[in-house]
Amino acid sequence: MKTLILLFLIMPIVVMAQQETQNTVLSRKWSISGWGSQIYPVSSAMRGTSAQFREEIATDYNNTVYPFKDEEGSSPNSSLFTLGFGGKLSYHIEEQTALFLGIGGQFLSKRQSKDKAFLFFYSTILGTEYTLFPKHTHLNFFGSAALSLNFIGGNVEYDYFFGNSETMIPAVFRLGVEGELGARYIIPSTPVALELSGNYALTNLIGKSYTKPSAKPNATLPERELNDGANPDNPNDNVRTIDLFQIKLGVKIWF
Repeated sequence: MKTLILLFLIMPIVVMAQQETQNTVLSRKWSISGWGSQIYPVSSAMRGTSAQFREEIATDYNNTVYPFKDEEGSSPNSSLFTLGFGGKLSYHIEEQTALFLGIGGQFLSKRQSKDKAFLFFYSTILGTEYTLFPKHTHLNFFGSAALSLNFIGGNVEYDYFFGNSETMIPAVFRLGVEGELGARYIIPSTPVALELSGNYALTNLIGKSYTKPSAKPNATLPERELNDGANPDNPNDNVRTIDLFQIKLGVKIWF
């Protein structure tokens, strides 16, 4: 009996909150969202070990992989730090479909003793999102697909007996694609939602290239290209896929 009375008291509040949320969100076409993320390299080309990377560049400053495998616990003095963030502006063309324009940044830093590799991505994304239920539903699920314009660069530091040497990798343009699946919860009676999602980004689908380094060890090399294209001097070399998976936590606001 007490349970029935409690439900009788609570149900009108829930219905009112749902109605208020519907009224708050339903009529609003525009929204803005922001997120932070943890990044995980995906392809084998992105998950090379520090020892493998160092051995390769010590030969001719070329590499077949990027050294962003997480070796913590299996390799001494090794650490991997990743961070992503971004935001986007969305416009609902209908109740369950929106177009969006966004920007983002992703950073990977790997340290092995005194050796260090750093890679950054600055992206502009243009895409569309579809929700499983009408946008004002308290708990909703969404999927999105987008084209991305990416600027990728970084630097490498490696220790020789005579001291540290640093090679810069100037930012280059690459065209990519990305997809995302997630869940969204609207805080009742507000135009604010919390989001949790998984995002896969292939950042260098178009634009891969290779330029031969201008020096060989032990001569210093102040600058070299990203070199995600295949090395024509190495018949066993392949193009390097630069892709990332992100776990994103974000906030969305309709206005």
